[in-house]
Amino acid sequence: MTNKELIAKAREIDSEATPGPWLKHFYDGGAGHAILGKDPSTMKYTPGIQVCAFNRYWPIREDYDFMLESRQLVPDLGDALEKTIARIEELEAALKETQHKLQCSHETMMCNTMCGIKEIVKEALKDA
Repeated sequence: MTNKELIAKAREIDSEATPGPWLKHFYDGGAGHAILGKDPSTMKYTPGIQVCAFNRYWPIREDYDFMLESRQLVPDLGDALEKTIARIEELEAALKETQHKLQCSHETMMCNTMCGIKEIVKEALKDA
């Protein structure tokens, strides 16, 4: 996948998911836990908007944290990648412009040098 395709996919799954960021919610004295989303009509967290619920055995804590944090990380990484791509494009354009200026400067210097040599030769041949 290209970077633009990755960003498009991230935006697509982001738009279809329960609005984030998500919230950790523990119940039954910590025996179970859930990931809560915001109610789209109120944009408040509610137990009625359970993204997913788990018992104390599954998933392992690291998977739970990964799912919870990924909800905001995926869109944030998409934003960061877009900014990085834009900055790279700016720098490539600046590099191209600098290369062009250096080429023109080099050609001007060569032209001036040749003109100077012609004048020296002309002067030397005048007396000969």
